[in-house]
Amino acid sequence: MGLLDKIMNKDEKVSQLQGELSSLQLRKESIVSAIQDEINKLQNEKNSVFCQAGMKAYNSWCQGEPDTSGLSAFWNKVIELDQAIKEKQEKKAEMVARYDEEINLIQSNISISMAVANGGKVCPSCKAVIKESDLFCEKCGTRVG
Repeated sequence: MGLLDKIMNKDEKVSQLQGELSSLQLRKESIVSAIQDEINKLQNEKNSVFCQAGMKAYNSWCQGEPDTSGLSAFWNKVIELDQAIKEKQEKKAEMVARYDEEINLIQSNISISMAVANGGKVCPSCKAVIKESDLFCEKCGTRVG
């Protein structure tokens, strides 16, 4: 009966980890999507500034006033928006990396739990799943047999 209890506990653990994994993946998608929406809004604003600058330059040209000094405010706004876009892209990359790290950890725990539940072995050093016949861990090289 003890072995059955161990298997049941492992199944419950795997199920719990799979739920956490699913939840984490949904949160990642939601956050990445929200940040991408912010980037898209900034890009649209930048496009609008370019359009406004183009209209101002065109109107000046049509009136025979090729003076473009009045456009510097537009270019400053474009530079500001480019910086904001860059910061959002960096934040998005950071969030993706952070979530991927957590996701990989949970996936590793699921693999370990399933291997142990099925009578498999785990490397004592790096916790990678190893075959019964292995003498060394394929991941870290630790002697296991």
